[in-house]
Amino acid sequence: MPMRILLLFLAFAVVGCSPNYMVLMKNPQTGDVKECKRNPLKNFVWEETRVVDECAALYEKAGYQKVQ
Repeated sequence: MPMRILLLFLAFAVVGCSPNYMVLMKNPQTGDVKECKRNPLKNFVWEETRVVDECAALYEKAGYQKVQ
């Protein structure tokens, strides 16, 4: 039983250490900067690209541009 708990903890630790995909969006008129990234409490790791791309698309419609 303790081995299962250890393996479960290690699995969560590895997933939590995975790199995050993030996009910065800047409004050229106001200089306001917004960050598009996955919320680990709401979205799974495999949803990361979709969530970030949808966020960036919404900000682009509002006049923001991607920061390189």
